Amino acid sequence: MVPVIIICHLEQFLFESEIKKMISSDPDMNAMKDNGELEQNKEGLIISITDKKNLYIFDGSTAKLKPYAESLLSKIADLIKFAPNFIAISGYTKKTDEDPLAQYTNWHLSADRANSARRFLINHGIAPEKVVRISGYADSDPIYPEDPYDSRNTRISILLFRNSAAPSYKVAITKDLGVISNSDSGTK
Repeated sequence: MVPVIIICHLEQFLFESEIKKMISSDPDMNAMKDNGELEQNKEGLIISITDKKNLYIFDGSTAKLKPYAESLLSKIADLIKFAPNFIAISGYTKKTDEDPLAQYTNWHLSADRANSARRFLINHGIAPEKVVRISGYADSDPIYPEDPYDSRNTRISILLFRNSAAPSYKVAITKDLGVISNSDSGTK
């Protein structure tokens, strides 16, 4: 019998290396080297896609994904849809000179962008029950605090929670830790 476990530190390390391998071997994903970041924190593995000069992930000041971002998110979905981990998606914007009392602010926009990414990922194979949180942070957590207006502060982050699994997912790891396979436990 193959042991059933939830992704933990070692498996997240393997998963992170798999994502890095995917990025380096795929010419379409190669651009993510400049636009993306993988980071481990106490909550889990974070995959971020950021704007860069002349290559934006959203269409202007909207939540409409650009084809470039859709391509990256599609490839990310192909990889993470087999991970059992719960997922949180966060949106961030660069600073703009806006009226904080306006009907629609960067708080709304960043949340709408996170939700747009959620819809896209679900349409590309991510189980809806795996997405447990959508957050919009506006310009409150810039990557470049010295220049909050820099477009590279605009990003989407996908967090794969450490030591968590959606109820209908289990992950089996072979003895040599070389193969990870997903199985449906039939539970809800």
